[in-house]
Amino acid sequence: MTWADIFKVVIAFIGGAGVIIAAVIKFSSDKIAERLSAKYELRLNKELESFKSGLEKKNYVSKVRFDAEFEIYRQLSKTFFDMVKSIHAMIPPGLSRKLADKPAQKEEDERVYSNASRDIVTAQDLLHASDPFIPEDFYNLYDEILKLGYLQLNAFNPRWDNNCLAAQEEKERLTPNDYNRSSEMNNKLMLLNNRIRDYLSKLDVINE
Repeated sequence: MTWADIFKVVIAFIGGAGVIIAAVIKFSSDKIAERLSAKYELRLNKELESFKSGLEKKNYVSKVRFDAEFEIYRQLSKTFFDMVKSIHAMIPPGLSRKLADKPAQKEEDERVYSNASRDIVTAQDLLHASDPFIPEDFYNLYDEILKLGYLQLNAFNPRWDNNCLAAQEEKERLTPNDYNRSSEMNNKLMLLNNRIRDYLSKLDVINE
């Protein structure tokens, strides 16, 4: 074999290796491209699901409906706040103090009881009127606060019960549960207002 023949064999070998190397590079490139495409597709799908989830969490309502709902919750918030405030005046969230002047204390008891009774009835009437226009869980939470208010009235009014043979001091005595109930009403109203605020923030208003 001459040097020319050897040179031809080397050239042929290099040429074949080049083809093999090119094939390997192409195969690797295709695999890398497939992996990048799959990774991108997975990321795209995740972003799409996140976007769809965000859309599902949004509630689209007309401006007229939003304004109507906002006004309902504004009235409920004010009315129930007034009720809780009147209950606190009647049974504070803590031990209450009595006036030394008994006739003056009796007059004060009648005043705070009358105010609490009035505000509870007002809150009850507004809640019942709003029933068809608010979610059931919100209605139930308002109703829980209302029931606590009636329990406070029932805890306070035995002082005027002439059929009760207990001493007047005993009839006017309030329990720790009565005082705690006033705090509970306030806490429940604050939590409910927070839930309503969150609900309203997720309403996307459509201008028609």
